[in-house]
Amino acid sequence: MSPVQLLMERRQIEALIKADEVTITLHRREKLAVPGGGWKWGPETELTPQRMALIPFKRRMTEFLVATEIGDVPDLPYMILGRYNLNIAKDDWFFWQGDKFEVQTVDIKQDVRIAAHVDYFGGLKNG
Repeated sequence: MSPVQLLMERRQIEALIKADEVTITLHRREKLAVPGGGWKWGPETELTPQRMALIPFKRRMTEFLVATEIGDVPDLPYMILGRYNLNIAKDDWFFWQGDKFEVQTVDIKQDVRIAAHVDYFGGLKNG
């Protein structure tokens, strides 16, 4: 990629983020092996606050509900769009406006942007 193209793509990402920017503090957990062959969550680290865009993923062909044993449960996916140096990883979690979200996947476009799919897990009482 040419330096000019890189600059233009970064400017476009910056404009998208600034249009609906939020500051979020991510929490990172470490997976620790257990003697039985599985894993458990280890110590948690709170990362420094970072600026990004949190965008609801709008699929018009769904009701945003998943049928479960206890009935219909909301499935509200969101997307994070961040700058190329965003520090984010799968299984990171955060609160935003009192609601809990967890990172499911991370997609990196080298030196341009980082996008992540996050799931909504409800209010503070569900954490």
